[in-house]
Formats: sequence, C-alpha cells, structure tokens
Amino acid sequence: ANTVPLEGWIYALFNQVPNPIPGILSVQYRIDFRDKILFRKAPLVFYPRDKFPLAALFKSLDAKTVVRVYELILAEGQIIFVSSDIALLNAVAEAFRCLLFPFVWQRIWIPILPAEDQFANFLLSMWPFVIGFQRSFINRFHLPAAEEKKFEIVDLDNNSIREHTNTNPRDDSQMPGAGPHFPKMPQAI
Repeated sequence: ANTVPLEGWIYALFNQVPNPIPGILSVQYRIDFRDKILFRKAPLVFYPRDKFPLAALFKSLDAKTVVRVYELILAEGQIIFVSSDIALLNAVAEAFRCLLFPFVWQRIWIPILPAEDQFANFLLSMWPFVIGFQRSFINRFHLPAAEEKKFEIVDLDNNSIREHTNTNPRDDSQMPGAGPHFPKMPQAI
C-alpha cells in the first residue's frame, strides 16, 4: 500500500490546492478518493480565544473603573487610553475588545496611535473612538480653540477616568508647553 505521511498531505493542502472562488463561503476537497474535508469561512463574530489578556487590564484598573470604561464603550463614547507603557495600551484595548463579545466595535479602534501630530486629527472625529496614546504625546497635544470636543481619558498608570472638555479652552499663554487641561473627575462615577 502506498501511504503518504501526514506532512505530505499538509504540504499538498497548503501549496497545491487552488484557492476557492471569490464569493464561495464553503469549499469541499476530496482526499484519497475517500475522505472529504469541508472548509468554511469563519463567522464575522467569533468567540475570543480562551486566553485573552485580562491580567493587564485588572492590574492597571480596578473593577469599578473597568465597569465604567465598559459602559463608555457600550455607549459608543469617545475614549482615550493614556499610559507611559506602550505595551499596556495594546493589552488593555485588546482586553476590552474581548469583553465586548458578542458585540463587535465597528468604529475607530486604534490601540496605539503613532506619536505624529497629523494622526491627532482622529480626536477631531465626530464618530465614537477608542484610541491609545503614549503619555508623552498626549501631554504636548492641543485641540484647536474653535473645536468643541468632549471625551473621556482613561489613565492606565493612575487608575483614573477624566472627562476632557474643550468648550471653554484655557489661555495657553499662562502655561507654556503644558498639555491639555483635564478637569477633575467627579467622585460619583
């Protein structure tokens, strides 16, 4: 009997079987004239892996703050994550994305925004967003005085949420080089 090792079948499957026709959601292949393999397109909403990164989330934020941020995300708010640790920004954003299951965020989701001034225009968007900034970048960014913006800033290093409003912009000449003004968050969250 002519037997082909498993590695040979895997090689043939990935390198010699043609791609399916665009628009076809399932494809069936016959191997060795007996066995059939059915390939299907994954559903748009998939259950997150069983090892999603919740540890970083709960190390940086307490349960009350996590619930408040979750409420803001479900309400499709404009949310900015701020941290000095760039890896923490991605881990926390991914944890919240996994916690959204079975819902899927379909707006602007940028866990780590590059520290270039031209990318800061995402903050001027009228759409809901979740954006992560390194602390050094958020401290030097200023909204134009004419823009009226309100968004929530989640500080991952200090376990806090602050509301940023720019309806009454401050006079930048009083504090040269300072970042945006962050009003104190009320005690009742």
